[in-house]
Amino acid sequence: MNIDNNRDGVCMNNKIIELENVKKIYKVDNNDFIALNINNISFEKGKFYAIIGHSGSGKSTLLQIIGLIKDKTNGTYKLFGKNVDEMNNNEKANIRNKNIGFMFQDFYLDEDIKAIENVMLPYYISQKKDYKEKQKSIYQMFNEFNITGKELNYPKCLSTGEKARVSLMRALINNPDIILADEPTGNLDKDNEKMIFEKLKKYASEGKCVIVVSHSSEVSEYADVIIRIEKGIITYE
Repeated sequence: MNIDNNRDGVCMNNKIIELENVKKIYKVDNNDFIALNINNISFEKGKFYAIIGHSGSGKSTLLQIIGLIKDKTNGTYKLFGKNVDEMNNNEKANIRNKNIGFMFQDFYLDEDIKAIENVMLPYYISQKKDYKEKQKSIYQMFNEFNITGKELNYPKCLSTGEKARVSLMRALINNPDIILADEPTGNLDKDNEKMIFEKLKKYASEGKCVIVVSHSSEVSEYADVIIRIEKGIITYE
């Protein structure tokens, strides 16, 4: 399944993520632990969503279900108007690679390859062939993110802020419809945090659906919608 909202007309309204009666239940000592219990929530293109909650509240679980990393226990999840339950593993993998960009607190950069190669990884996986032409645009991205000259550095030679920028560039490389960021500024100083949030706000204003899980109160300054989650249950501000 190759989803392109602009070309094939899938999901013509702005709602690209819809969850209804979604639960995530774990077995703990033979008892059911409800990590997530959502009645109804949707996310639209062109908005910056902040999901805020204490550790263990279920916010990362929600993000992982949205990103097709974890399966829900029950309920209905529609992505780009398609029921996720009707997708096979290859279709889900294709959507994760081409339509969703991921950024995590620990960045998960490959220490054995250079910064520019880390950015290119999702592009390689998508099996596109114009690698040299794509690299030219990536050098432009390094300039846009104010880390020109770091393209050939290995992650161990990058500062934490530079790793965060490389991680975000990697999330953007396939021009995804959705950007999911799980505590993207948790390890950053104020200046780098501001830069990351400003970039994410910019991409939301350009039509992407940006969903950020964060402990930082600063994210509220950038979010169009603030969602609080506690014990797996969500409320809005």
